[in-house]
Amino acid sequence: MTPDRSRQSGAPALLLVLWLCGPAALPAQAADCPTAPASALQAAPGPAVGGLESIARDYERRLQKIARRGEAPGVALALIESGRLSWLSSRGLTRRRGDQPFTPETVLPLGRLSEIPIALQAVRAGRKQRLDLDAPIAPKPPPLRDSPWPMPSVVQLLGHQGGLNGGRLHDLYVNQDDPQPGPTPIYPIRAPGLLESYSLVGYQLVYAQLERMLGSDLRAQIVADLASLRAPRCAESAFRYRIAADEARGHLDRETLDPLAASDPGALGLRSNLQGLIDLVAPLTRLKTGAAEDPIGVFTRADFAALVQPTAGGKLDFGRRGGLGFALARSQREGVGLVALAFGLPPGYRIEIRVALDHDIATILVANGGDEDDLDEIGSDLLDDVLTARKGLPARERDPPLPDFVALPEEVSPAPWAQRYATPIGRLKIERLSGDGFDFEIFGRGFRATEREDGWYQISYRLLGVIPLRFSVLRKTLLHSASWEGQSLLLAHIYGRTLLIGSAVGGEPSAEWTDDWLGEYRLSNPDLLSELLEVETIRIGSEERHLYIEYQLPFFLDLKPRVLLEAVDRSQLKVSGIGPLLGERLGLSESGGRKRLEYAGYSFERISPE
Repeated sequence: MTPDRSRQSGAPALLLVLWLCGPAALPAQAADCPTAPASALQAAPGPAVGGLESIARDYERRLQKIARRGEAPGVALALIESGRLSWLSSRGLTRRRGDQPFTPETVLPLGRLSEIPIALQAVRAGRKQRLDLDAPIAPKPPPLRDSPWPMPSVVQLLGHQGGLNGGRLHDLYVNQDDPQPGPTPIYPIRAPGLLESYSLVGYQLVYAQLERMLGSDLRAQIVADLASLRAPRCAESAFRYRIAADEARGHLDRETLDPLAASDPGALGLRSNLQGLIDLVAPLTRLKTGAAEDPIGVFTRADFAALVQPTAGGKLDFGRRGGLGFALARSQREGVGLVALAFGLPPGYRIEIRVALDHDIATILVANGGDEDDLDEIGSDLLDDVLTARKGLPARERDPPLPDFVALPEEVSPAPWAQRYATPIGRLKIERLSGDGFDFEIFGRGFRATEREDGWYQISYRLLGVIPLRFSVLRKTLLHSASWEGQSLLLAHIYGRTLLIGSAVGGEPSAEWTDDWLGEYRLSNPDLLSELLEVETIRIGSEERHLYIEYQLPFFLDLKPRVLLEAVDRSQLKVSGIGPLLGERLGLSESGGRKRLEYAGYSFERISPE
């Protein structure tokens, strides 16, 4: 689970800053300053194939519909082309039952988008030869000094390939006046450069090193530097770290949340509005023109280009490359090319950036609601529609079929199916093998996998354990077992990408002393995230002498993930397997006859032994 998604897991989003001063990043023209909603798409470089006014009207209606439903009371959307603002619109209110309109000037927390200015600072320090981005992070944090693996580099940490734990989840966002939680433990869970896996502590380490290097408050430096992106004739930027009374409130389940601050303000705490994000994103839509040394505020064109330059992928990323502060994905749609993505999803908000790098077109979405289904597609839909209208690209296929043939990554070879696999969403257990496939169980539900001619297996859901049904996401997912350096891996192919999702476990049974820890545990320090996930109790059990932790997700079909564990020593367990989020630690402690588990800052006390 990424730390700033309340209702969704995986992977991984952060925050930003601005005000008026410094050299202009964009030409000081009215179209570059988002001071009022536009009713139609403005003129932009390149041919307009048609349908621009119709596109604008369509998205005005979609935004209005979202705001009226109230799950996201306020929403705004912007389109940037070749460094210029082409269109923006906003609808709704800063809070439910309020009277303040949600506008492009409305400030909200940016969540994981805070990574982008941290990466920009690191890149600029590298350009000035004050920081070696490829050198190991320094100084070495104590828990990493005895690591069996090399220290991760700055670039690996910025690209979430440092092999470190994810970080503290408990009280990740708190009321501004609440006591701050303790520091995040830092420890390695795998070798750096092996696999991209979200790690907040990686950015915390880079942030600390940059602050030591500057000898000053890095937050103040970030705010001042981002302010230089604002064109002189534009209004003052709103990038900041403090909470103000005029901000939009977050909403979940139609409930208005209290104003929340990030407990780690440096890595997660940036706040801004749509106009600030436009200033930040616009340089990414004009990287193809001008020299690398051309100034963009206190940065250069090369600094921004470095954010979306594909870095060396991990050995088990299978050719997938990431950026610094951005995820990179090659679109399945013909002619689109590479798209840079960034998401900020603090509880009750949604912020998305999408940049079609080969076409100098970007969309930005901001909203003060986290439950509205229509928000899932509106930003990507606008990008698709404008690419069709401006560039003449064929329309996106909404439900593309699975390819007839998918090659196995060259890093791995086929392997026999194991009985049990550890994955981030729980244990996958094969129940019955047959000539054309197998039945398996995961999170308390039965599925069927049927072999294809290319060796991959297509999956479907077994209703009542008997009748296979094909749900939309399942229809797009293939599975394959593979071998890598003696490890048996579980791969998935979904939406055109092959991903490592886990590895086989088995072999040695759990140590006998772990039986003393079996039983049901109750969460003793609930917070906003645990309440949103409705997690109150967990159970430590044993399946064929293999330890697991089981919990229930009532809000989603009453699923019961069963996560496999193994002992590190008598004070620690770890999540079994090789894959994203796997390898995380659970602390064991006992006091006054009471047994306790701790995971990512959450503390569970045993209420009944098994």
